[in-house]
Amino acid sequence: MAAGEVDISFGGDQGGSIRIPAAFCGIIGLKPTFGLVSHFGIGFGSDQSIDYTGPMARTVEDAAAALQATAGYDPYDPRQTRDVPVRVDVMSRLADGITGLRVGVVQEGFDDAEDDVRDRVLAAVDVLAKTGADVSKVSVPAHHAIRTAQAALNAEGALAVFKTGFFGAFTRTYYPAAIIAAINKLWASQADVLAPRTKLSLIAAEFSRRDHHGRVYAKAQNVRPAYIKAYDAALADVDVLVMPTCIMTAPRNHRPGSYLEAVEDNLTSLSRGGSRNTQPFNFTGHPALAVPVGKSSAGLPVSMQLIGRFFDDPLLMRVAYAYQHATDWKKIIGIHA
Repeated sequence: MAAGEVDISFGGDQGGSIRIPAAFCGIIGLKPTFGLVSHFGIGFGSDQSIDYTGPMARTVEDAAAALQATAGYDPYDPRQTRDVPVRVDVMSRLADGITGLRVGVVQEGFDDAEDDVRDRVLAAVDVLAKTGADVSKVSVPAHHAIRTAQAALNAEGALAVFKTGFFGAFTRTYYPAAIIAAINKLWASQADVLAPRTKLSLIAAEFSRRDHHGRVYAKAQNVRPAYIKAYDAALADVDVLVMPTCIMTAPRNHRPGSYLEAVEDNLTSLSRGGSRNTQPFNFTGHPALAVPVGKSSAGLPVSMQLIGRFFDDPLLMRVAYAYQHATDWKKIIGIHA
């Protein structure tokens, strides 16, 4: 599961879960620079090149402390390179402020956003400006196109994981033999217990593999540098990018007659923009931090997403800290029945 996402469970005979962005829950969630936080010991829920783990917390201080405690190089993580530092200092400069920091508001990130979401995020940007940041508008035309490329990885990558026992293969690391064997036996004999959404993804991946023989997957991996360059170009002129984490508020809460209805309802809502602004950074690997900024008129959480250069995760935390301490944070994250 990617950092910044939460599993929501449904009960009953056809129980299961669906993954939604943490922004829908009103908490801090960091998707770290790819590889910065070790993935060792965690089963891969999707393609290894787009899967993440990272801290989620109610306050920036807690998220920053968790990041400092967990970030750093781990030789057992096959996804890390030696660019990953041995450790990361997040806390020492957390309260240094953001005077003179250049913040770029990504225009494409606001396309089709609900009015409440747009207004709350822009109000949060105003807070950053009043706190000392220099705010400007930026454009990243590739922002929407990137989802097409990542879609090719989602299905075929998940199928590959399915066939290798949920912990990947081909790297020199530790493999939990008992867990891998249990998962393989379960999926070989009881695949019917998989959630409908998972089954659909695996079936689509199988057809893609048969029809295109891996060409679609390979092309999706090979275009990644072009999209990384698109965001790097924007980050050459500013220090941090900002946009809504989600362009919509959370899907409605209901008690469907079946799990299939729950999946359909949530997928319809999420397809309207639940992950439009978050998926790109699974693909590129830039650090992305979801920060609550208030409630919609219906009382649902709204969040802004801060994106930085590779390994600038501590800077994102510093921006979020400045925002948190310039606002009524308890009101922003408060839950009222």
